[in-house]
Amino acid sequence: MDENEAPLPTKEDAIKVCDAISSDISKIKKLSDEDEDLRFKFYKNIVDNLETLKKYEGIDHFSDILFDSSLNSQFSFLVSTPNTEISSSFISLLTDICEDSTTIDIIRRSDYLVTAIAGCLPLDEVNIQTDAQFLYNTFNLIAVILDGCEDAQGFADTILKNTELLELVKRQFKRDDFDENVLAATETLAILLQIYPQFIGESDSELLHLLLRFVANERNPKSASEDEAAHNGFNAVTLFAIDEKGNEMLVELRGIEILLNGWSSHSKTAMLAIKSLESALAASTPCCEQFIEFGGIKKLFRALNDPATLTSKKLSTRIIGILDALLTMLPDNSLSFKRVLKKFIENEYEKISKLIKLSEFVFENVTDDDADSMDTFQLCSCCLLILLAYLPNEAKAVIIENLSKSETLDFQLLIDTAELRIEEAPAIADKVRNGITILVQLVENVD
Repeated sequence: MDENEAPLPTKEDAIKVCDAISSDISKIKKLSDEDEDLRFKFYKNIVDNLETLKKYEGIDHFSDILFDSSLNSQFSFLVSTPNTEISSSFISLLTDICEDSTTIDIIRRSDYLVTAIAGCLPLDEVNIQTDAQFLYNTFNLIAVILDGCEDAQGFADTILKNTELLELVKRQFKRDDFDENVLAATETLAILLQIYPQFIGESDSELLHLLLRFVANERNPKSASEDEAAHNGFNAVTLFAIDEKGNEMLVELRGIEILLNGWSSHSKTAMLAIKSLESALAASTPCCEQFIEFGGIKKLFRALNDPATLTSKKLSTRIIGILDALLTMLPDNSLSFKRVLKKFIENEYEKISKLIKLSEFVFENVTDDDADSMDTFQLCSCCLLILLAYLPNEAKAVIIENLSKSETLDFQLLIDTAELRIEEAPAIADKVRNGITILVQLVENVD
């Protein structure tokens, strides 16, 4: 070893630092309110020693040393002290050592996070940097544990029921500015919804209302962090949309109108809004009704006419998904269903030709290693067959003529792929099989 090179830290070094922090905490607890100078001196010692401990994280079995040290009994103080620089540093240290399930389980079963979340509630994270960092580190530790915990659902259930974590999340959505805590809140919420969607059924509509407000304001993210937050936000809206109670709240809050407003060529997050719309419409008839009520048909068929749709797998998938939801979810005797059908009759049935061309594009991009593309083509087949069942005879003839001329599609292909879809979604069987029956009859008449 070079004589100028510092010796590698040892287990004994780490224990000494832990003892020093523990000693300073004990001294702080004995101080009177008037001993401010001494208190701040000890606070500074603790901050410095926590930074030193972070440098020792590479020591073998560092987490064992930390949890077995005299400092262990003082952990609650470290996450609840009024000095948020200390709390922030300690939470960061805990996050750094969450590298194995044993350490994660120790932290999960402790009261450190419960105490830390309670300590975050009175913070002023907008104006005080150390408060902001403490909150961010707390969000980050929660995300790390949720990601690495063997019982993530149990942890999510505990932390949601025993803390006011959601109040901290909501507080970030209420802000008019953006920083890393807003991003951390969106990430925490998205993870919680994925791991423990049951809490949607136990919540009120305020969270979804704030979430919709947030995504409405994130139409044009100004940074990579803001773009990531927008993705998290729309993913969370989608998870609400596919939950029964969450979907009901979405309808109550006119969420479809908000998402439609985000479907704009001037919006960088338009594709995210379209994806959320597709999921919402496929989940419930009331969402489909709202889509019609708030002008969704115009946007849908404008996209169907757009040449760009024929060159984008992502956009074509969403457009087909929305059309399929409208044709399968709306009652066939409803005014809304008839309004969708009417669009295919306008302008000499040009939308029929557009849909068949789009179906050809989708099928031409089906690959063995991409199950989603085949699923989308199944939707195409069902849409065409439902149109065959419910459009007037002249329109039926146009569909048959276009399919006959297609070099990509054929009648049996439509029937076979539609039958595959029916196996997975028996609720749409009557509408689709009506179309199959008519297709067979029309082809036989032509022959």
